[in-house]
Amino acid sequence: MPRTRKHTIAEPVNSAVPSEDVMALLAKFRIILQSTRQHYQAIQDSVGIGGAQLQALAIVAAQPNVGISALARAMLIRQPTASNLVEQLVTLGLLQKKKSGVDQRASELTITPKARRLLARAPGPIVGILADALASLSPSARTMLGRSLDAVLQAMKSRDDSARFRPLADS
Repeated sequence: MPRTRKHTIAEPVNSAVPSEDVMALLAKFRIILQSTRQHYQAIQDSVGIGGAQLQALAIVAAQPNVGISALARAMLIRQPTASNLVEQLVTLGLLQKKKSGVDQRASELTITPKARRLLARAPGPIVGILADALASLSPSARTMLGRSLDAVLQAMKSRDDSARFRPLADS
């Protein structure tokens, strides 16, 4: 008689109809992602620039003379992406870029008065509603969520790890 294997938590059942608890979790992910999209669309409609651009301006406003590498780290994006973002903001007259007095290869960024006015009227939270919500969780809740999301990522048969460097505002 052939042995049948029981599925474990690590081995999802291949089913066309997910269980109710899986559907409830999917619904929560959908709410999070759609709410995030709507927030970034509201930013675009309100101030005329994207959420990633607004976040870059807020970081530079908070850290005058920040460099492009530090901006990239603060936004969890790659340096070429940050450089492109900075060039767009310079072209729009929202950022000024000058060579660093310490390292002539590096640039220092400052916001313009136009950017200050834009930041003053931008809908918040500027970091985005998801980052803001995550920051409001206790450290232990963030740790638990991180472990749970790690388990979800491990269970996924296909995933794009490079997405970690793409702002949600650009999704």
